[in-house]
Amino acid sequence: MPSMYVGISDASENKATVSGGALQVSTGSGATASSVKITDGTNVVNVVPGGAGNGPELSVSTGFVNPVTTLNAVAANTTGATVDAGAAQTNWCAVAVAGATPTAGTLTLELSVDGVAFVSSSVTASVTAAGNFLLASTGRAARYARVSLTGLTGTISLTVKMMAAD
Repeated sequence: MPSMYVGISDASENKATVSGGALQVSTGSGATASSVKITDGTNVVNVVPGGAGNGPELSVSTGFVNPVTTLNAVAANTTGATVDAGAAQTNWCAVAVAGATPTAGTLTLELSVDGVAFVSSSVTASVTAAGNFLLASTGRAARYARVSLTGLTGTISLTVKMMAAD
């Protein structure tokens, strides 16, 4: 069977090459990195540069595949980083891992349609000890989400990761 080799480059010298059977795409790095869109003419998948310590992520038209960190090893009341699903999603979940010795605190899943005005999804979790907590919102369309920690007493090391799907 004959082999076919394809090289792709744009005006910015971003390149796509096949190496060892895998398509590798260079779109810059750091602040100049951009997403890569792959389509079959109908469906679009984006490989997006990671942010806030996350690696590259696969963003699909019905949500995203890799969890995104909204709170990372926080130790005080705070509002998490905004998670952008790329389009409105109706199902959001957040998995929180709390360590140390919290005695009280509330996690709240907040949603937004514009990334600016956030409202409570009415989904909360009471953190009264170390452990794992799930916040799940269904049937509420939003493009952006985050988790906030309020009312903390005691000590905590809290990490929260989120996923969304339509």
